[in-house]
Amino acid sequence: MEVSSEKNVLFNLGRIMKTVLTAFLITVILMGILAVVICYTPISEEAVTPSVYALNYFSVFMAGLFSAAKAKKRGFITGGLAGGLYMFLVYALGYILFGGIEFTKSVLMNIIYCVALGVAGGVVGINLKH
Repeated sequence: MEVSSEKNVLFNLGRIMKTVLTAFLITVILMGILAVVICYTPISEEAVTPSVYALNYFSVFMAGLFSAAKAKKRGFITGGLAGGLYMFLVYALGYILFGGIEFTKSVLMNIIYCVALGVAGGVVGINLKH
């Protein structure tokens, strides 16, 4: 691998990491808004879990979109990497904060959904006209 190619890979990974952190920020803000809505409205508790999943999926899609829009090529790859990295960090934080995660079929499906949404965001992001 050439030196310029190595720098390009590191730059792309750094950019993807920045977009994943942006997605985390979006998630935190949206979760805060959701918490206020839950506190001050008569929303049923059955709606909380799907709402949390929807907010995470939206954030992953946006991470894919942002990373691909900045990449200007291979949007599906950068988007998929952003979605996968987002979920890896979510589960790593869960493991650290809560002492373990049971790897179940639903966890695997959640990871697949997030990578797919990252890819979809990447496809949209790469095709945005600047």
